[in-house]
Amino acid sequence: MSLAATISRSRPHADTDPAGHWADRARCKNRLQEFEASEAAARSMCTPCPVRVQCLADALEEEGQATSSYREGIRGGLDPRERAGLARGEQPVPDDTPGNREEAEKFLRRAELCDRVVAERSGLPLRAVTELRRSLGLPMVPDPQTSPRKPLTPRQRFDRRTQAGDDGHLLWTGNVGLQLADRRTVSCMVLAFELGYGRAPAGIVRATCGQDRCVAWQHLADRPMREAYRAARAQR
Repeated sequence: MSLAATISRSRPHADTDPAGHWADRARCKNRLQEFEASEAAARSMCTPCPVRVQCLADALEEEGQATSSYREGIRGGLDPRERAGLARGEQPVPDDTPGNREEAEKFLRRAELCDRVVAERSGLPLRAVTELRRSLGLPMVPDPQTSPRKPLTPRQRFDRRTQAGDDGHLLWTGNVGLQLADRRTVSCMVLAFELGYGRAPAGIVRATCGQDRCVAWQHLADRPMREAYRAARAQR
């Protein structure tokens, strides 16, 4: 059966509906022989067509829930199987305009944006973007909206709760106790000491500068450090 066979149950393209308000602007208008040459020819004509969406909507409305065996030809860039799938609620992957496809490829090659954002910026359907990326052999970029967030490191948690003060002081702005990703709760001074000196403190950590809420590690000392400081002063 001809690809563009005109039957009552399925009209394949604009030539069969000249009265339609979208049909006069269709690329297949008055080009029936060229359209019927092959499926590839029909799809290539549909791809840049300015009324492709209207054509597809017309086909879906006319064909209803019919199976693919009761549909004929390429309409709106989709074949009978693809249109039947769309009618069942499945998402087809139609070709889009060359400009959009080129723009999507440009974004994908930068390897900076996830498929979802590329689809939003280029106008291509998400599945089309994903298939394009795979065909180009490009790696997937994680979607920040769906990818699990990595827990903050102790340094990141510390930096978020401090602000620089005068004379080298570093002021703590959060609660004194801080729970880390490993469920361990430490005081801000203990965390500052560990980050600065690279070891756990022995005994209580205290600030030696006298500045309230200062957690600059250079201003902190644990018990052995304070004892050594007092012994040094006693020998003077």
